[in-house]
Amino acid sequence: MFTLEKYLSIQPGDNYASVKDLLGSDGEAIVDTGTMKQSKWTNKDQSSISVTFNDDKVVGKTQDRLGPQLKDTQAVKQSQYNQLKEGMDLSEVTNILGEGTEMMLNVVENGEASITYIWQNRDGGNIMVTVKDGKVTKLADMMLK
Repeated sequence: MFTLEKYLSIQPGDNYASVKDLLGSDGEAIVDTGTMKQSKWTNKDQSSISVTFNDDKVVGKTQDRLGPQLKDTQAVKQSQYNQLKEGMDLSEVTNILGEGTEMMLNVVENGEASITYIWQNRDGGNIMVTVKDGKVTKLADMMLK
């Protein structure tokens, strides 16, 4: 089974063989242009991990539906989203929303990583926050109450 813990263990710079060993099988080839390759590992419930490689090095990864779904008093709300601003520190965001779940990591030109976190409600509502150098660079919400 492909888990959030396994997803979080995949690091920028890892090669395909080490990711395959960690996940226990070859992924489904989504893109393969020689130098650029994207593979996807899917669970029976359709939750998944996708990893992008450039010259056999991890340069990006995403997970879909591996993290917790928030309910009741933990669910994120529109009023919380309205408190968020670009330029905030990630610690300020977690003070408002609690701990998020890494959803996507992309290595940018200079080798730094941009990370998108998600707070996913059981009803599908969510907040996504993208962070680079510890600062919020992008905010998005969907179906919040």
